[in-house]
Amino acid sequence: MEEVLNLNIDILRKYSHSKNAKETLCFAIWCKMQHSNSVMYEMSIKEIKEHLKVGYGKAKKLADSIDECELFIHDKENKKFRIVSFRDKTAKKTNKGKKYSSAFVCKIPIKKDYTLKELYNILNEKLFLLPIVGQEKNCLKNAERKSSTRCLPNFITLKEFEKVVGMGHGSVSKIKKTLIEKGVITSTLAEQHCTDIRNDGMKKDILQRYGRKAFTFVVGTLCYLIIPCSYSMESRSEYNSFQHKIYNYHKNHTWHSLRARDAWALEEENPLYL
Repeated sequence: MEEVLNLNIDILRKYSHSKNAKETLCFAIWCKMQHSNSVMYEMSIKEIKEHLKVGYGKAKKLADSIDECELFIHDKENKKFRIVSFRDKTAKKTNKGKKYSSAFVCKIPIKKDYTLKELYNILNEKLFLLPIVGQEKNCLKNAERKSSTRCLPNFITLKEFEKVVGMGHGSVSKIKKTLIEKGVITSTLAEQHCTDIRNDGMKKDILQRYGRKAFTFVVGTLCYLIIPCSYSMESRSEYNSFQHKIYNYHKNHTWHSLRARDAWALEEENPLYL
């Protein structure tokens, strides 16, 4: 079985606001993949350059992050540093009062020879997939409760993706194109529908057909309804890489108490929402 690293989605989103923050997280992930105890000996700038295939300036920033970023704990006396745990250690309780800890995670295959660019691209793709996977998981039937959960519309604009990924229009469009070419997702084309503002019958028909309450904008006597692209997951392995992880499952066997509770279906608990 392929070894994977479970990255807490809260951490992923916390470090998604800028390129430097994401690269720092990539460096922490790379270090954590080198040893199971997450402990590394101090690395020179030259070593960082060679291992992660980056230039001097970027290697120096990564070296400085060991002292500046909360993802690292630097033991200068012993010339070592440790990467903090990606687990959510918040104590939670089941309905029966049993304690457990859990988090929503995305799984990244462990490979010791990743370059910084490879990890950076993986994180951006995971961020792009968050709202798509989140919507699909919340549209699943909750068989235990014998009812269906509220299904969100599967229309997502590029502006919303830009907000989640933390990048501009061009970069997000490139990620979308790459995922489609890899067969990870499929996407419909955006649609524009137009009618005369005085034609009440046609206006009502268009809004009912697409389940909308109002038109997107009005120009003169014409009203326009814009339907963004809709997305669906095609890769089962990528879909399954997003999970609700219960860390002490084998220790306390709390899963049986949680089976009837679909955490993905609860909007306030699901971090994949936009």
